[in-house]
Amino acid sequence: MLYNKVAKRPEWLECALQGAEFLKKYGHDGNYNWYFSLTREGRPLVDPYNIFSYTFATMAFAQLAIASGDTGYAAIAKKTFDRVLEKRSNPKGKWCKAHPGTRPIKDFALPMILCNLSLEIEQLIDKQLIDQTIETCLHEVMEVFLPERPRAYRREMSRRKTIRWSTPSRDARSTRAFARGDVVHHGLG
Repeated sequence: MLYNKVAKRPEWLECALQGAEFLKKYGHDGNYNWYFSLTREGRPLVDPYNIFSYTFATMAFAQLAIASGDTGYAAIAKKTFDRVLEKRSNPKGKWCKAHPGTRPIKDFALPMILCNLSLEIEQLIDKQLIDQTIETCLHEVMEVFLPERPRAYRREMSRRKTIRWSTPSRDARSTRAFARGDVVHHGLG
């Protein structure tokens, strides 16, 4: 990402290429389940339990594909992104730490990082899939995790004559702007 967004320094690209080759060879189990930690020799220290390892690998390989033009890195990023989407409903799989018989826990770390990841890799992934993923993430954060806004928030939005952010009225451009943190208001007047 430094090479793509800060400066085209050859030593940064070379470092990224070396890291990518190491991860390509040792960083996953062969099915793009990414290990959380490796030894210097490439032996796994921690099983691939954490979906965030997958998101970081996706971002790294996508950015390297953009920097280098290497379609092999793009393919790894796409395959890993697909794995993230497959695992989204049960991110930790067999390593889930939820205690049996208790209420389900809903956090919004995954929708937030997945939304950011989608924006970082959108050059490599089908536009419709990116838009759908961002829409789903925003829905989870804004409608599922925060179904009722505090009274002060609703009062401020009424004062501004701004309608509540509603999924059907958004287009892809405003969704991306909202996901990036830009102020987007759908005015009534």
